[in-house]
Amino acid sequence: MKGAQSARQVVLVTRPEPGLSETLAQGRALGWAMLGAPGLEIIPSAPLPPLAAQALAITSAQALSALQNQPRDRLLLSVGEATGDRARAAGFVNVRSAGGTAGQLEGLCRELGLGGAHLVFACGRGRHGQAYGAEMARRLGAGWQETYRVRTLAALPADALQALAEGRVAAVMFCSTESAAAFFELCPPVLQDCFAAADCLCLSEAIARRAAEGVRWRKVMIASPVSALLHQLS
Repeated sequence: MKGAQSARQVVLVTRPEPGLSETLAQGRALGWAMLGAPGLEIIPSAPLPPLAAQALAITSAQALSALQNQPRDRLLLSVGEATGDRARAAGFVNVRSAGGTAGQLEGLCRELGLGGAHLVFACGRGRHGQAYGAEMARRLGAGWQETYRVRTLAALPADALQALAEGRVAAVMFCSTESAAAFFELCPPVLQDCFAAADCLCLSEAIARRAAEGVRWRKVMIASPVSALLHQLS
């Protein structure tokens, strides 16, 4: 039920900052009551010195903070349109976007004949130290640079937990598999039965699979962008 119709019902957003505030604002502009419920913290790296590569590839907009010293006319390949839009907003003028998956980003690199010393993947490390995009870089013979790290928070926000306990959550939005994993690790088991009365909103099938592991939802929906997700709630 839309927030404008029922002020008590809220949508929880598990996306961390940067990006969380933007998503909350988009939902509120559509008439929803929104609450942040991130289980992760993004720790950006120091800005990288200008890299000699012909092109940069990013799997997340979280990388952009560390790329602020890169030439803005440098070819930048993004995993999807939303990430590409954020790169353009950061001033990059030569952006090519893949279809939204890592496989499609690798395909775009191959289509453009990019690899080896001509290409650097500017990516992050997950909360267990895994290097995002490193396997793609290896297959393409490309370079890899760390641009941020992900860390699990100590707890979910108290207002999000209270909304769950009071049965006021209409939906939970997941924007990555890692944010979904952290959310469920931090959500007290006594509250997890509450999801049966809520919708699960995911930006990809892979995220939906993780969010549905051992969890009963009212329904699971996959769509993009955020506005499309929120319009589908009923």
